[in-house]
Amino acid sequence: MTPGLRLSMAMMSALASVPGGSLAQEVDGQLSFGYERLSRDDESANRVVAQAQGSLAPTESFSLGGLLQVGRLSNDDFEIAGFTSPGDREFDVDQVILGIEPTYALTPRFRAGVFLEYADVGGDAGDVSSTAYGIVGEGRVSEMAYVSGFFGRTDSDDFAEPIDSFGLRVDADLSQALSVFGSFENDEFANGTAERLSIGGSLDLPSVGTGIPGQIDLRYSRAAGLAEVGDDVGQLYLGYSIQLRGGSNYLFDGPKGAFRNLGLGF
Repeated sequence: MTPGLRLSMAMMSALASVPGGSLAQEVDGQLSFGYERLSRDDESANRVVAQAQGSLAPTESFSLGGLLQVGRLSNDDFEIAGFTSPGDREFDVDQVILGIEPTYALTPRFRAGVFLEYADVGGDAGDVSSTAYGIVGEGRVSEMAYVSGFFGRTDSDDFAEPIDSFGLRVDADLSQALSVFGSFENDEFANGTAERLSIGGSLDLPSVGTGIPGQIDLRYSRAAGLAEVGDDVGQLYLGYSIQLRGGSNYLFDGPKGAFRNLGLGF
């Protein structure tokens, strides 16, 4: 049985275990679309990404998050180890990530749970599939700020060794219209360590009187790590998100496996 099939069966089993009568009243969902520009010295690449995420909360304590993300990175001169054919830097990298994240409220201000992800990433040098799993936690430190984190491992037949990852993120709601965040991520590869720092924010469009639903998302990241990557990689992301239903604070918070940034975070 393939990792993708195992994950699909796990998702169906988890959904089947949720009482059907309460689902319709406790469903949250969000769609996001974005463009990302990657740069390193005089090299650059462009990435487009679409993401659907949601959560089912049959009780006040339990929530089951789910995520589907697809992306494509198009490039003329950006060299990426493992995805660039020797002597040829013109390539596309396609990505699909599917994940689930059940969490439980241990206290009114703290939630904890686990995540499971399947990722498939393909370039002109071949395809790589992986399964990631780990633990997650989130705690509210005040009415306007909360801290979240994860620790996980990514396994693949294409890796010499598993990749261990962890991340920490702080969010703050400065007003009804504006929220900001900062995050740190670390990946431990067989041949070195990679780190990624990010800052960003979201502007709620209805709250500033635009009459347009949804929000604008902006993020800047700086990644550094393995020797074959060379100098630090800058990542500037601009996106649009729209809430389909509800307003849960416990939506799946994006991919957490080693390929959450198309492998470019290393």
